[in-house]
Amino acid sequence: AFGRTLLLEEECLLIIAKEDHPFFTDAIRRLLELYGRTGRDDDFQQIVSKYVDTGIVENTHKIQYTLGKSYYWQNKTEESKTLLSNISSDSVFYDRAQYFVGGILAASDEFEKALSFFTKVEKRLQTRVVNDKVFIPDVVNTGTVEEKEVYELSILAQARVLLEMGEYEKAI
Repeated sequence: AFGRTLLLEEECLLIIAKEDHPFFTDAIRRLLELYGRTGRDDDFQQIVSKYVDTGIVENTHKIQYTLGKSYYWQNKTEESKTLLSNISSDSVFYDRAQYFVGGILAASDEFEKALSFFTKVEKRLQTRVVNDKVFIPDVVNTGTVEEKEVYELSILAQARVLLEMGEYEKAI
């Protein structure tokens, strides 16, 4: 695994050496994920300061989502929840962000709050996912693969939280 992360880092650093590279923003985002997941907080903060804070990389919902997850991996849960909660409901990252916040709350044993986040995600996405995971374009707007996954995960997360709360019948 170390070899892959080193290779990823090297490739991303080569890409960001050229700000006009077509994958420049993606390379920044991948470095943020890599440094966040591997506990390289100083490297992470340098990338944020040099590229995101200065506006070289636009602070899009995708970047906010990446930062929110990365802050969680760095045990900065309040920063993570704030960033993820500020992603607007019209963003394609909104439901994923809400699901992630639910996971943060569940990990903190805040099961009631977590359940409300997972339920909200399920309710929002069920208009795009019908008939047990089948997308029907004539009936609803076609959902994306990511929406389908988040929808299914939100249902599973609700069951897990209900089990943690001792609500065994509801969990089934």
